[in-house]
Amino acid sequence: MKSLLFLFCISIVTINFSQANINLNYLIQLKDENGNSLNSTLFESKYILVCNLFEESSVINDLPYLKEVQVIYKNAFFNSVEDDGLTVLILIHFPMINHDQYPFLKDLLVVPVYTGHNYKIIQNLPSLIENKNLLINNHGVIVNVDFHPPPIRLDLTKYLKRE
Repeated sequence: MKSLLFLFCISIVTINFSQANINLNYLIQLKDENGNSLNSTLFESKYILVCNLFEESSVINDLPYLKEVQVIYKNAFFNSVEDDGLTVLILIHFPMINHDQYPFLKDLLVVPVYTGHNYKIIQNLPSLIENKNLLINNHGVIVNVDFHPPPIRLDLTKYLKRE
């Protein structure tokens, strides 16, 4: 009986710790808004800032900050030499929006979550959508969650490599 209780406790701890990680192989299986699979080079040796947009007003309010972050930190070094740069991944949880209305979207990595293919993959990554946004290192470990868009540049600087 004690050994069963011990195994149960170990399995609970293991499940809780494993939820803090993201399997990066699932991210590669996602498809962008044009139906193209994401390129693995977008995530290799990089930190990943995953931003969940749950309503269209977020496009206007949050994306200008996220686009700025993408440009500034694209080639930054994060905490170790192998973490070279930042990829910003935008997950849209509502029907796609008109790109003519929001032309700045064309330079961002936008993934519609509601499509059948992406929805199945996202179901395997529940921690990916539990927060408004999250920062993941190149090992799939969630480093931080719920940055607020306006001060996001300042929040990210603490993860940059220090000499």
